[in-house]
Amino acid sequence: MSLSGLVRGYLCKKDLTDELVRHVAESLERRLQSEDERCRVKVQKLENFYEIVVYHTQHVHAVALDVKKAGELQKKHPYALDEQLLVQLKKVGLRLSENVYV
Repeated sequence: MSLSGLVRGYLCKKDLTDELVRHVAESLERRLQSEDERCRVKVQKLENFYEIVVYHTQHVHAVALDVKKAGELQKKHPYALDEQLLVQLKKVGLRLSENVYV
């Protein structure tokens, strides 16, 4: 198991949702940067939700993730949060190549 997998498992078990959301965003950023080093992913926790903004090529894609929903996804399985985030980002127009995964 990779170090990232160990970190992810620990964060899921310890109810550290804020840290897991940031870890997922950092993982996505690394994957996007493998195609274009200018890509950035920013996370901001607001009152009841996380705002995730992806600066990809010449586009900006922003999605909101409810804090409660993030906690539920965290308990579902270690990659449920990644899957939900990617679904939301694709809905707002983020195009990923086949080799980009989180």
